[in-house]
Amino acid sequence: PIIIDDEDMDSWEDYGRKVYVFPPLFSKQKSKRYNFVCPTENSIMNFIRNPDVQSPFPILPCCSQQQSNEYYRYYDEIIKEGGEDIQLMGELKDIEYKVIWELENWKKTEETKFAISLK
Repeated sequence: PIIIDDEDMDSWEDYGRKVYVFPPLFSKQKSKRYNFVCPTENSIMNFIRNPDVQSPFPILPCCSQQQSNEYYRYYDEIIKEGGEDIQLMGELKDIEYKVIWELENWKKTEETKFAISLK
């Protein structure tokens, strides 16, 4: 993502990009806030676990082509839990992607079987 100035937020939103303030405005964390936006058309804002466990920021913004996760919404809870929540949420998201992948493959297989049975 790129950092943009406050006065540029409306322009980016008019351009169809969602701007994220980080750390979140609702967070009780007292630190300088930045406006992040993903500049490319096919990218959405997502958040990753911060590998630096000593950092005051448990998650970091990133641009992704995957569905957005819930890290941003639970920012304060993640801080309180000291990152344990992040690991659990990450594991649940991994499981969710695996289940979706399995279901999509099953659906393709069943559609192929059905198409063959119609012939």
